[in-house]
Amino acid sequence: MNHLKSIFLLPALLLTACCFAQYGQEYDKYGSLPQKQDDFYYEIPFEYNGQIMMKAKIGDNTFDFAFDTGGYNMVTDAVQQQCKLEVVGESILGSANGIIKNTPKVYMPALALGELLLKDLQAYQVSFTNSPLMQCMISGGFIGAETIKNYIWQIDYPNRKIVVTNNIKTLYGVEKGTKLNVHLNKQNQPYVMVNINGTFQYMMFDTGCSSLLMFSDKDAERYTATARIAKLAGSVVETHNGRVRDTMYAFEANLDAGGIKINHKPALYRKGTNLTLLGSPIIKNYIVTLDFKDNALYLQPIKATPVTDGWEHFGFTLEYNGECVVIGALLQDSAAQKSGLLPGDEVVGVNGAKIACSGYCDCRETFNKLMDASSNISLLVFKNGKEQNITFKKEKIF
Repeated sequence: MNHLKSIFLLPALLLTACCFAQYGQEYDKYGSLPQKQDDFYYEIPFEYNGQIMMKAKIGDNTFDFAFDTGGYNMVTDAVQQQCKLEVVGESILGSANGIIKNTPKVYMPALALGELLLKDLQAYQVSFTNSPLMQCMISGGFIGAETIKNYIWQIDYPNRKIVVTNNIKTLYGVEKGTKLNVHLNKQNQPYVMVNINGTFQYMMFDTGCSSLLMFSDKDAERYTATARIAKLAGSVVETHNGRVRDTMYAFEANLDAGGIKINHKPALYRKGTNLTLLGSPIIKNYIVTLDFKDNALYLQPIKATPVTDGWEHFGFTLEYNGECVVIGALLQDSAAQKSGLLPGDEVVGVNGAKIACSGYCDCRETFNKLMDASSNISLLVFKNGKEQNITFKKEKIF
């Protein structure tokens, strides 16, 4: 049985994390040969919304695909139907929120990322019907590990481009970066050895995870006896199969990756989580070069964006539930929790104005920007039959 990695969602930047890593049987067809065999160098623009998103063409159709080192090639139902992709098999796929179903495999003759033409691909066909976060971000699917392992990729966040090549010498400054040794598992997913709170730990480097650190509950047990822990009530666990609400936890983590140190960051975990991941936020502070044929990953500091230690947050998230805006996740012992707020409380105004956004995607983007940029926020909450205005400041959690 294959198991898709779960997607853990805490909206509005309280550890916003959607992790698409998967584990299961070895993928049976890799394909993805470059359109020419001599040295090549292509630049592919991307956008970042917690996922690295690239435009991809299948025939005459253009879609948004996520770049996912921790997952398989995947396409949506809509892509399969619109592009008339042939179904060539199926597998039973389960996810960490307990949902299991048969998932078709389809054949793609070609997929173009800018000038790079990928050929002879297989992909899992998935549905986002009950996954509103993925509907916001992804119209096409995922470029997965079985394709990524074939090339050298440099993720350049300041310039919002990915360079893909077969010759690392064409990439500037790689030799000055910190090199981490990479182990690829049977699914070609990359693992690196790092140090967490003084203990060495293998982590999958997963660009499909929008949390910096995500731990399996088993691995988390190595740290939670001595680390500070935060409880996150009302969190959402979402996969391509749908979403459930659950309690999640975060412990205070200090990361050392080959001498690169990032301190006092939350490492997210919950009961039943089975993967330990180093996620995509690291690209905001380091240019990341992936050379999996040489079993290497390089991190080059982006001097304009130094890593800041610690974790600050308002202690709650806001989300659109289909009818109105409500309190989503809530941090235990935060000022928000002590004020009497509960997950599901209706919010009718923010900072003295009525809420203008409508729809899940519009509200998610609005609230993410607001809560990321603000130090203070005022909520007008409808609770116990009356409106109540409450003002919060960002708190230092770790």
